[in-house]
Amino acid sequence: MQPQTKDPHISLLNKFDDMRSKFQDFVNQVRLVIQLHPHQYPIGPTQVGLIGTLLSITTFVWFTPLLEHQSPLLNDFDGFLEEFNPTFRDSDKEHTFTIKIQSIYQGSCSTIVYASEFR
Repeated sequence: MQPQTKDPHISLLNKFDDMRSKFQDFVNQVRLVIQLHPHQYPIGPTQVGLIGTLLSITTFVWFTPLLEHQSPLLNDFDGFLEEFNPTFRDSDKEHTFTIKIQSIYQGSCSTIVYASEFR
């Protein structure tokens, strides 16, 4: 009999508030939570439900019709992301990165923080 391991403790993610530049970070964090808690989020409905609980009021407006009409997307994590991505992701990443690079400066932050933001 194998010893039972506990899922690691993680902090709850911030709510996603339609900030397109933060979309991919949000999705990656959700994927990490699902990976670290496979027993808690084993299948599509629990995975999509996790995202639903992490939407701010402004983004939950998009999610509401899916709930009210019991959309099949609520049971399909990958299918849900296919609809979620074009709605909220940054559609012009090149322009966004150009603006970020032009406005970045080290200032009083550490080299590690500066390099991370630059990347």
